[in-house]
Amino acid sequence: QWMVQLTQSLELSNGLTLKSLSGFADTRQKADIPLDGSLLPLLSFGSRGTSSRQYSQDIQLLSDGQERLSWILGASYFQSDDKYDPLYNRLPFASQLLGLFSEQIFVVEQQTKALAGFAEGTYRVSDDLMVTGGVRYTDEQRKILDSNYTAFSGIPN
Repeated sequence: QWMVQLTQSLELSNGLTLKSLSGFADTRQKADIPLDGSLLPLLSFGSRGTSSRQYSQDIQLLSDGQERLSWILGASYFQSDDKYDPLYNRLPFASQLLGLFSEQIFVVEQQTKALAGFAEGTYRVSDDLMVTGGVRYTDEQRKILDSNYTAFSGIPN
């Protein structure tokens, strides 16, 4: 598992700042599971792996906050590719002894893409009173692929 983040700021004229926030993460995990609850994989045994890759990018334009009205405008992009790949259910002992199916495979993939725009402003009415308001619009799309396979090792005659 690893993650990288980068924040860059550029001071523009007239008290404005342009800021970029970037991020990338890659996560992978694998586990073996005795699905029958025993310490020995006699009846059922499972193995699963998960992986996730995420990328995000924000661009912001900020006021310096020195005036009565301070504000921020921005856009954001996010993408995630996640995979639960695969979950194997094995019946090693039962399969050899009874000729039952030997393996089930579950594969689940999800892809997310999101694009957003936002604005926020704070008006300083007095030293003790501020009013803050903002808006955000997000368009998010998700795709999900779900598969289930069963591999047969043979059925006794």
